[in-house]
Amino acid sequence: MKRCYTVFIPILVISILFSCPGYSLSEGIMSGDQEIVKEPIEITADRLAFDRKKNIYSTQGNVEIVQGKRIITADTIKVNIETNDAEADGSITLIDGQDLLKCDRMEFNLESQRGTIHNGRLFFKEENFYIAGEKIEKLGKDTYRIIDGSFTSCDGPSPPWRFTGKEVNVTMDGYATVKHAAFYLKDIPVLYLPYMIYPAKTKRQTGFLIPHIGYSNEGGGEINLPFFWAISKNKDATFSLDYRGKRGIGEELEYRHVFSRNSSGNLYLFHMNEKDSYRDMREERKGEKLISDPDRWILKYRHEHLFDPSFSAKVDVTDISDRDFYRDFGEIVDDRSKEKLESTVFLAKNWQRLNLNSEFRYTEDLEKDDNTTLQTLPRVEFAGVQQRISSLPLFYNFTSTFDNFWREEGQTGQRIDVYPKILYTFHTDYFALEPEFGARETVYKLDEEEDRFYNREIYDFNLGLSTAVQKIFDIDGKRVKKVKHSIKPELVYTFIPKVDQEDLPDFDSVDRIDRNNSITYSLTNDLIGKIFGGTGNGYYHDFARLKLSQSYDFIEARRGLTSSSDSRRPLSAISGELDIYPNQHISLELDGKYDTYERRFTTYNILIGLKDERGDSLDFEYRNTKDELEDINTKLGVKILDSLDLKIENRYSVFNDLSLETTLGIEYMSQCWGVMVTYSDRAIEEEDRREQKYMVIFTLAGLGEFGR
Repeated sequence: MKRCYTVFIPILVISILFSCPGYSLSEGIMSGDQEIVKEPIEITADRLAFDRKKNIYSTQGNVEIVQGKRIITADTIKVNIETNDAEADGSITLIDGQDLLKCDRMEFNLESQRGTIHNGRLFFKEENFYIAGEKIEKLGKDTYRIIDGSFTSCDGPSPPWRFTGKEVNVTMDGYATVKHAAFYLKDIPVLYLPYMIYPAKTKRQTGFLIPHIGYSNEGGGEINLPFFWAISKNKDATFSLDYRGKRGIGEELEYRHVFSRNSSGNLYLFHMNEKDSYRDMREERKGEKLISDPDRWILKYRHEHLFDPSFSAKVDVTDISDRDFYRDFGEIVDDRSKEKLESTVFLAKNWQRLNLNSEFRYTEDLEKDDNTTLQTLPRVEFAGVQQRISSLPLFYNFTSTFDNFWREEGQTGQRIDVYPKILYTFHTDYFALEPEFGARETVYKLDEEEDRFYNREIYDFNLGLSTAVQKIFDIDGKRVKKVKHSIKPELVYTFIPKVDQEDLPDFDSVDRIDRNNSITYSLTNDLIGKIFGGTGNGYYHDFARLKLSQSYDFIEARRGLTSSSDSRRPLSAISGELDIYPNQHISLELDGKYDTYERRFTTYNILIGLKDERGDSLDFEYRNTKDELEDINTKLGVKILDSLDLKIENRYSVFNDLSLETTLGIEYMSQCWGVMVTYSDRAIEEEDRREQKYMVIFTLAGLGEFGR
């Protein structure tokens, strides 16, 4: 008859459960020095016996030992309490949560923690790793040997890929050596190495990373070999050698540091010395001499530090070797189309009602060589948030700034600008009236042979009048029960008097405040519904929003005509915004400006987004600015199969009749491996040529990706 025994630590028998040599291969199971958890243990077996002469505990017949989530089953388990030798035999299964070990036999010494698993098969659920070996030996606390072993992260008896090794020697947090290593696709060997060594680290460790290999018509054959350096617990770096057959050899460095949870940053440096043959080819295509020297480089430094919740600092500094660096080396459209490069150092201190911000900003013009580019070194802003004056419906706020303007050539100086405002709010059930008055004092000091001072006083007045009308409609549909339609008309009157500013310096937009006497009227429509689906109280969904606005300029309406062909145009273009979201799968966004005098749109943009439950998507964007721009941007994503995706992107300039960039990509991702193939073709307009790139990336689940 089968019997059940419940005991507290019949120590040596159950220790097998926690000290199995295969167990230590997963952090999720246990490490060699982990303490035995002293929980109640339930042993079920056909027979439990103790041989006093041999000092051997033994369980036989359908043995099952349970402790918490750990379960071990076997035909027999024996433990010699004198020698600490343990032995389990016959259909051994060890379960720890969702991790699993199966083997035919195992021997183990509880004191030395050395032992052997025969015909072992391990599965680690979290990583989805499968490890098997004809013999798995634990030679010491963290040292193992696997004979005729294999590894994969693929499910099934015939995995799509697996690594094998005739003999694997592993030191945890050290290195592993493999003799006669092979990589299989199904049962076909595709790679063989007589000997290899690799890091077996559970922590960040120094070593080589997977290299990138690829080809482009611009750079030729490409190899990127990265090396990772674990400097300390809070600092590391990656060094890379970037070889491009046609172009040259580059060096790359990325250094990262984390001083605390509130302090981190990184440094990036890239350098390449371009070959003369490559530069000659570029100059021949371009028809003129390159503005860059052969040494091309970029330096970036980013750092954020939070001293306390109210005091923070940020550094974002970038420097490049030449204006064309981003055009030549940029990987994304935004980088290649940069018109200027900005570096900033920012400090912020906040109080309950006051803010103090300081910024150093350096700007580099990437369009032309310009020594007159204005730099703000520094700008200091002290501002007060809107506050009520006593118990009155009066509010005030203020902004004061100090700017130090510098440049290599041209006018430099300092400016102090103080700008307080008073706001009155009057609300009724029918409308809201909000007049606002601001007064501005600006003082300048110019850096010249003799210091010169200028000042300006100006005020502005704004009056806002608005109301809102809304109604809730009972739809009583399947998912939409109610819809709220709201209409908000609004009038804003602005007045700024004419002030002579001709003698003032002209550093930026603050220095020229135009006279204004205008009224802007707008009408906003919102359609909001409450959606119900399944359980819960539902959620609100913005179905549509339409806003129209226009301004009337009283100054232009009274302006004197200069000739018989001259005419007044006090009305601004009508601005319109329309957003429609009938459901979560469809979106339509339109905006534009319509000139009522020329009876045409001066600018309009259309964005259509479509997607479905399967994962297919289509984004279509049309952008048009009169006599300047007409672009069509399209993105298409098709889920051909559950594991196969197709992506197509195109940017086309109708204005120039030119395809700016086309990208085609197809990605296959199975349970344990994937491959992505991408082709891109982009125009390099200044050299009247095109650049093509090919990229192939393989992914093995659990190991990472490789390719380029």
